[in-house]
Formats: sequence, structure tokens, C-alpha cells
Amino acid sequence: MELPHIGRHCNVKTCSKLDFLPFECDCCHKIFCIDHKKYEDHGCTESYIKDVRVPVCPLCSVPLVLRKGEDPNVIVDEHIMKDCTEKKNKLYTNRCSYIGCKKKELVPVNCSKCRQNFCLRHRLEADHNCRGVVSGTSHKGGSTRSKPVINTGSTGSTSKPQQSLMSRIGADLDRERRERVKESTRNVSEKEQLLMNY
Repeated sequence: MELPHIGRHCNVKTCSKLDFLPFECDCCHKIFCIDHKKYEDHGCTESYIKDVRVPVCPLCSVPLVLRKGEDPNVIVDEHIMKDCTEKKNKLYTNRCSYIGCKKKELVPVNCSKCRQNFCLRHRLEADHNCRGVVSGTSHKGGSTRSKPVINTGSTGSTSKPQQSLMSRIGADLDRERRERVKESTRNVSEKEQLLMNY
């Protein structure tokens, strides 16, 4: 080497390259070659001093105040430990209107006849014992208003009213499902006969 006193070695241990135009990091004040001049390239531990981004809490999405020279990881950690109020979004707010059902759905499932909200299990008219709407005339111009009719299913009294109500509802549901299956098979057979005639 002709001029060993000119240039500096890179401070990255795996590099140690002799560079004649070295860069000094403005955060950690160490010398680096052109390949390691960026904060990310040499893993600068003091880069948060120059970082002007606002840290945001990952739980409650609140921007946090960061003073110059503070570590954002420490600030976020302190916020989470002390005064983080995690927002719990209520996704399932559409509660089923069927008596005894407590399910909630992400999207509303409204019956077109009785205009009530139901879960996916009770969405069909036969599944929630839909009686349709009762039409009545109002005193202004004879326009009709719709009122939903809710089937309570109470026909008699027993020692356990809730259990008997549930068993009657279950029996009604089974009967109505069987009728729907019969009707759908009848419709399919009629369509097959029509197709065969052509």
C-alpha cells in the first residue's frame, strides 16, 4: 500500500473495508463505507434520534407523543402498560328476533314479510314461524301500515313452560321442514315431467 494513512475502515465487523471517502453516521458517530452508510445497513442503535415518525399504539391506534431522543419502543410499551384502552369493535350487533335465540350476526338478515332481524338459522320464514304482516288502514288517506306478528307459541300450561315451549317449537320446525321438502320434491318432479314432454 502506498498511502496507508489515507482512508478509514468500515466499523461493520463483517466488512472492515478500507474506504477513501468514508461516511460518519450523524447518530452514532461511527465511520462506515458506502455500502453501510444508511441507518438500516449498519444497524444503528441511535437512529431513533433522527426518526421523526409518530409511533402509534398497535392495540388502540392512538398516536403517541414522542420527544426528541426518546426510544419509541419504550414509549409504546409504557402506554400499553399504563393507559391503553383497547377499542373493542362490536362486529356482531344484529341480534336474532326469534324467541329464545341469542345469536348475533355480522350483517342484518331481515325477513321481507315481518321485517324482523334473524340469525342465519332462523332466516327463512318457516324457521321463525313468520305470520307475515298485519295490514291496517290509517285514518289518513287509507294508507296501510305494517305490524309484525310474533308467534309466541303458548297454547297451554304445563309444569315446565319453557321446556314445553321449546319442544313445541322444535316439533313445528320439523313439521314445516318436512312439508318444504315434500313441496320441493313435488316441484322437481313436475319440472322433470314438463321437460320430458318436450
